[in-house]
Amino acid sequence: MTKTKPTKISKWYLGQTIIIEPCVEWNQERTYNELNDLVIKIKNSLPEYKFIIYPKDSYCYEVNGDWNVCFGIIEYGITYTYMLMSCVQTKKCYGCSFMNTHYINNIGHNSLSEYTCPDIYEDVEDTLYDLLIEQKENPILIDCFEI
Repeated sequence: MTKTKPTKISKWYLGQTIIIEPCVEWNQERTYNELNDLVIKIKNSLPEYKFIIYPKDSYCYEVNGDWNVCFGIIEYGITYTYMLMSCVQTKKCYGCSFMNTHYINNIGHNSLSEYTCPDIYEDVEDTLYDLLIEQKENPILIDCFEI
């Protein structure tokens, strides 16, 4: 029997406007409510930042559903976006930078990443990682999805 190697993708293009880049992975699917609770813990751990947690099915059509929670942090008039997502295909969860390319110029949104806002990105990623360690989730930092 031949085993196939997993396909690796560094960016997931969802529709024509959404780009999702993986940052943190952990080996457990989560419900929408569990992901939302984790986002609230991140927000509460970083009170120095102005967070927006988008209600389910409210950010944009392409990311509607129970599989993710989108949030943003406002800095210098720009909303930097990030999501926690659960993948039924890989049976894993991910923390991901993401953006809707139409929103960059239209409403001032951009991906929360090490390139766009490195200090805030590092704080969010470190906080997520620490919270997952506390929950014994064994997170790993990643730069691609394996599917």
